[in-house]
Amino acid sequence: MPLFKHLPIPSERIGGLWTLSSIKDAVILEYGPAGTTHYALETVATLNAELRANLYTTHMSEKDLVIGIHDRLIKSVEEIDRLYNPQYIFVIPSSVISVVGADVDKVLRDISYRVKSKVFALHLDDFDRDYTSGIKKTLSFIANEIVEEVPEKDPKLYNLIGVNIDQYNFLSDVNEISRIMYGCFGMRLNAVFTSYSSIQDLKSASRAGLNIVVRNEALESAIIMKKKFSIPYHYGIPYGINGTINFVKSIESLLKIKSNQEFLNQELRLCSKAVASFKKELKRTDDLNVWLSGNVDLVVGLATFMENELLLPVSKVFVIHSFDNEDFLKRYKELLPNTEFIFNANGDLYEVLIVEGETILLGDGLFIDIVNKNKKVISIQVANPNLSSVKVCNFLPFVGFRGTLYLIENLFNQMNSKTRTIGIN
Repeated sequence: MPLFKHLPIPSERIGGLWTLSSIKDAVILEYGPAGTTHYALETVATLNAELRANLYTTHMSEKDLVIGIHDRLIKSVEEIDRLYNPQYIFVIPSSVISVVGADVDKVLRDISYRVKSKVFALHLDDFDRDYTSGIKKTLSFIANEIVEEVPEKDPKLYNLIGVNIDQYNFLSDVNEISRIMYGCFGMRLNAVFTSYSSIQDLKSASRAGLNIVVRNEALESAIIMKKKFSIPYHYGIPYGINGTINFVKSIESLLKIKSNQEFLNQELRLCSKAVASFKKELKRTDDLNVWLSGNVDLVVGLATFMENELLLPVSKVFVIHSFDNEDFLKRYKELLPNTEFIFNANGDLYEVLIVEGETILLGDGLFIDIVNKNKKVISIQVANPNLSSVKVCNFLPFVGFRGTLYLIENLFNQMNSKTRTIGIN
């Protein structure tokens, strides 16, 4: 592993833990040293999120590692089953266990007849992959193993797939998408995969008539649910006016229904006025340039909004994880032909960046803290990792119509500020 001055990109295991940790009634058992579990807990706290699952660790000693004894795992599973009687126990082998090659699946099979809980092993041990792979594997696992067929479906319900606590503004964005779906179609949210959902929510997700996929890592789980439960899915996040209208039209076409035009027209009037005012203000400023950092769906969505609607050129986007889907990458570069894409961005890369001219930084907390050294550029935090920002209000989105207004409002305030600094909480 190379030397890092700043924290490296989180591992596959951490991505899986983040995905499960916000599910009420989920029971996670880490098979490994207690220190790795403690680190996972600390990362959840920095995301402005709550741990809603029950997280346990087997701990382990040198004897366990050298001799290969699995007593701690067996006793931990049996104790959790006896004391709490959960529906499921998710066993996640730590990196240490993965390195020594312990046969966790065999151990769990051997004790399955002794416990009432259904016990699963989630192998999140690909050291060449980062946290996005862990999120993808865990979401697909949930779609395959947890979601059950229900006798009655409700076409007025939908699921949000891929809303996870690693996303900086997840609660506000969920609330805005919910508002749009109800205002346009009278549809209500059924289950969120996985932020602040419950095991029961996920089990009954097949009730819904639609899955809305909000991140690339969730596509596979939506495809699984389409095959198993015949649930159609839409992939895409509504950023900006055009992005939101396209989102609504896509769902109209997919479900063959009509949206509430009165609701849409009212929202469009408010947003169009704000966009026109912003463009007018831009004429009084020097040429502005935009840099973005965050996950790939966030940076592409915001960059498209900035360039096509606010007429702000986006010269660089820093994607804070790996990305190997060539088809989507080609599509992104066609959308943003003049934008440079940098993947696997982290603090060590940010250290060598030099901002020239009038620049707007929309990105993660570390990106803004390092790149905005002289505090002369406009900066708005829109992504994790987070260093100090505290999220309290859950109705200040970046997506949808209100997200358009909120972003424009903050850009206005910074452009009119002499110091050009802000802290969005």
